[in-house]
Amino acid sequence: MAKAFHVLRHGDPNRTGLLPMPLLVPYAKWGVFAAVVMWPLIAIDADRRRRGHVHPAMWWGTATLILTQVSVTLMAHSAFGLKLYAVSTEGYRGAAIAPLAFPMPPAGPLIAGRYSDGQGQTYTLVGKSIEFLGG
Repeated sequence: MAKAFHVLRHGDPNRTGLLPMPLLVPYAKWGVFAAVVMWPLIAIDADRRRRGHVHPAMWWGTATLILTQVSVTLMAHSAFGLKLYAVSTEGYRGAAIAPLAFPMPPAGPLIAGRYSDGQGQTYTLVGKSIEFLGG
C-alpha cells in the first residue's frame, strides 16, 4: 500500500506521477487519498459480492486510512500543527515558506525530484534528504 501511495504521488523517478499534482492544488492530498482509498473500497465491494459480507479487517483497514487522513489534515491546520511547523523549520530556509502555502513550481523543465521554495530557489533531492534542509 505504501508503494502504491508513493507511485501515485511521485511516480517513477524517470516519469511524472500518475496524478497531475500541480493541477490538483489545493486539494492534492485529497486527490491522492481518493486514489489510494479506491482500492480498499473495490475490495469491500468484491468481498460483499463474493461472500455476502465484508471481512472485518477490510472495515478496520479502510477506517484507519480515512481516520489517518482526516486527523493529519486537522492537525496540520490546527494551532499545534502550525507551531510544530515553526519549531521544525526554525533556523532553516523552510522557515521562510508559509506553512500552508503552495509554492510555485520551479522554473524551467519540470524534473522529478526538484522542488522550489516559492521564492526563486530550486532544490534537488539528494538520496533521501533534501539539500536545503541542512541549512
